[in-house]
Amino acid sequence: MLREKRRSGAPARGGSGPGLHGRGDSGVGGDPGGAGGTAALGVLADAAGIRLVFGLCSVLPVLGVLTVFLPRRAELG
Repeated sequence: MLREKRRSGAPARGGSGPGLHGRGDSGVGGDPGGAGGTAALGVLADAAGIRLVFGLCSVLPVLGVLTVFLPRRAELG
């Protein structure tokens, strides 16, 4: 279960305060696909467990790096 932040906005233990790590609204309003992806990960975590979601999220950057080997658009015709 996640802990609630104090009213001042600073985290209870360690970490960074709000807005110190990029946009504070990642996926909400600015990025139409981000909020849906976050909600889907939450549903998956509830259904299958947080360990599975963390494992999945740890593999996603590797898949992004592997896109270097995909053919260029010009090569596709």
